[in-house]
Amino acid sequence: QVRKSGVKPTAVQVDTSLFSGPDMAPGWDPDDIGGGDIAPIQAVMLDAGRIQPTTLESRRSPTPALDAGRALAVALGVDPDKVTIAPGPADGRELASVQSAPLMERLTQMMLASDNVMAETIGREVARATGRPSSFAGSVDAVTSRLTAEKIDMAGASLVDSSGLSVANLLTAKTLDEVVNAAAGPDHPALRPMVDM
Repeated sequence: QVRKSGVKPTAVQVDTSLFSGPDMAPGWDPDDIGGGDIAPIQAVMLDAGRIQPTTLESRRSPTPALDAGRALAVALGVDPDKVTIAPGPADGRELASVQSAPLMERLTQMMLASDNVMAETIGREVARATGRPSSFAGSVDAVTSRLTAEKIDMAGASLVDSSGLSVANLLTAKTLDEVVNAAAGPDHPALRPMVDM
């Protein structure tokens, strides 16, 4: 699509401003990046930051947005060493766009692969859709508010991420039991996809 636009790219600038706050949650171990469990949560990524995207146990990149920009630069014939991370211009023109797979498809993939990065980015989508910041705190608030609205007892819950990877997360067995029973039962059809994966 870029070539069809008639514009000859000379630089690639990656705008990660869609997400706010830190890109690593409290209680995450940076060694988990190399172990493949997590990547810094940035608004632009390829293959959830995996270095080898066809391998589920692949290590992840510590710079996923920069990597995505470099891959685009190579595809456009632009020097990948000149890629920058900065907000885009307010008067910029869209030359091309890419759509993610539908949410249900991504949720299924997330559950089957137990992918923490996908859980975190989907959490930010939920936060954004409900008017909250696209951050760790915003996504936790969106999810816990929805569970509370479904009459799930969230007493004693203290979460800092959406993936459950943080050692700082606290969740009672009662809350987990209520979530699973609500999703499997007939009274909460909005939660049913959680057990249909």
